[in-house]
Amino acid sequence: MTSLSVTCSENSKGNIVQENISLRAELLRTQEIIKKLCTEIEILKKGNAKIVTPIEEEYVRYSTDEDQLERDTDWILKENKKRRAKKAKIESEKSQKRKAESSPEADISLKIVENNSKKDERPASQENNVKIPKIKPPPPINITNVDSFHVIRGILMEATKGEYKLIAMNNNTWKINLPDADSYRNLTNQLNEKGLKWYTYEDKNTRPIKIVARGLHHSCSTDEIVEDLKSKNRKIVDAVNIFTTERKVNSKGERIINKRPLPLFILSFENSEKIEEIFNISNILGMRVRIEPLKKATGIIPQCKKCQAYNHTQKYCNQDSRCVKCTGQHDTRNCTIASNTPATCVNCRGNHPASYRGCEVAKVLQAQRNKTLNKQKAATKSALSSKKVTETLSFAKVANTGLANRTEIKKVDTPTNDLKQIIIGMQNTLNLVVNRLGDLDAKIENINQRQNVLEQQQAKHIESFEIFKKGQNENNIKYNKNFEVIRENYKRK
Repeated sequence: MTSLSVTCSENSKGNIVQENISLRAELLRTQEIIKKLCTEIEILKKGNAKIVTPIEEEYVRYSTDEDQLERDTDWILKENKKRRAKKAKIESEKSQKRKAESSPEADISLKIVENNSKKDERPASQENNVKIPKIKPPPPINITNVDSFHVIRGILMEATKGEYKLIAMNNNTWKINLPDADSYRNLTNQLNEKGLKWYTYEDKNTRPIKIVARGLHHSCSTDEIVEDLKSKNRKIVDAVNIFTTERKVNSKGERIINKRPLPLFILSFENSEKIEEIFNISNILGMRVRIEPLKKATGIIPQCKKCQAYNHTQKYCNQDSRCVKCTGQHDTRNCTIASNTPATCVNCRGNHPASYRGCEVAKVLQAQRNKTLNKQKAATKSALSSKKVTETLSFAKVANTGLANRTEIKKVDTPTNDLKQIIIGMQNTLNLVVNRLGDLDAKIENINQRQNVLEQQQAKHIESFEIFKKGQNENNIKYNKNFEVIRENYKRK
C-alpha cells in the first residue's frame, strides 16, 4: 500500500513538472509578443507611420484607377443613399401603423375622431389616403342544448337581417358569427327572453387594458386604488389583488390550502385609455409603484367555473351552474355535501372534481389545442425562413464588372482607424497580455506550492516505508529464531 502511494505521488509530481514547463514556455511566448507590441507602439509614436497589413498589400498591388471612378460617381452614390433612407423611413411608418391597428389596446373610436378632426388640416391631395382602423366583428355565440335547426333559424331571422354564419357542432351546439354589434346585442336579448343557454367570448373591440402594479401593500383596498386613480383622471375599471396558493398536509394527513396575498394588483383600464399614460403611473395611494405588462396566458385550455365546461370563462357564460364536486345545478360555494364525500366530475362522470386537469375530457381537448398551437408556430417559422435576403449592389461594383480590358479587382474592406485608435487598441491588447501574465505567475506559484506539498508527502511515505521494512526484517529474524528453537525441541523428543 505504501509503495503504491509513493508511485502515485511520483506520477503526480511528474505531471506537475510537465505543466510547469508548458506554462514557462507560454510565459516566454507572451513576453516575446509584448516586446513586439512595445516596438510597434514606439515606431508609431515617433514616426507617425502606418502599419500595412497583408490584406492592404494585396489591395495596393492590384489597385487601378478606382479612386478616380469613385470621385466621378460620388454624386450617384449620395442620391442612392438618400433614396434608401427615405424608403426605410416609409417602411418603418407603415410597420408602426400595422402594429397599432392590430394591437388590442388600440383606441379605435378616438383614432376615428382624430382622423376626422385633422381632415381639414391636411391638403386636398391627402384626404383620400386617410385609413380608418378596421373594427373587428363581435365574438361568436355558442347556443347549447337545441336539437332543431328551425328553432335556431327562427331566432336568427328575428334578431338579425339575415346576415350571419351558422355552424352545427357536436352535442346539439350551434356556433353563430355576426357581422356587427347591433345584431350581436339583438341576438343575446332574444336568447335571454326565450330562456336558451349560451356562452360567448370577450369582445376584442371593447376589452379592457390590463396591467400589473407592483409595490402596493396587499392590505390596500381595491376601492381606494380605483378612487385614487380616478381622481388622477385615469379611466380605471377595477383592481384585483393577486393571491398565491400554498398547499400543506397537517399531522392528521389532511390537506390544507392557504391563499396568501401578494403585493401585486391587476388593474383594468378602459379601452380608450392611452397606454403611454398608463405606464407613466409611478404613484398610487402615496406609494411608489412599478407598472408591468400582464403576462400572456399559457397554452392551458380555459375552463368555466360556472358550468364547468371548457373553452370559455364564467364571465361570458349564460348556462346553468354546475357544482365542481357533486355535479348539482348550484354554485360550488353553495354545495352542502360533506368534505370527505367522493367528488364526481360533470364532464366524464369520474371520481374526481370537475377542475381536475387529469380528466380524460380535459386531456383530449388539451391535446387538440396543443396541436393547433404547434401548427401555428410551424407556419410562422416557415414564413420567416422563406424570406430571402438579397445582396445590394453599389454603382461602382456594377461599373467594374462592365469595363472592358480591366483586371479583376477584389476590393477588400480595410480598417480606416487613425493612428491614435491603433495605439489605443495595441495598449488594450498589451493590458490583456499583462493580466494574462499575472494569471500565469499565480498558476506557477500555486503549482510550486503543490509540488512542495507532494515532496513532503513523498518523504513521509518513504520514511514510513523504511520503518515498515525494518520492522518486517526484525519480524523475520524473530520468526526464524523461533522456528529453529521449535525444530531443536522436536529433535530432542
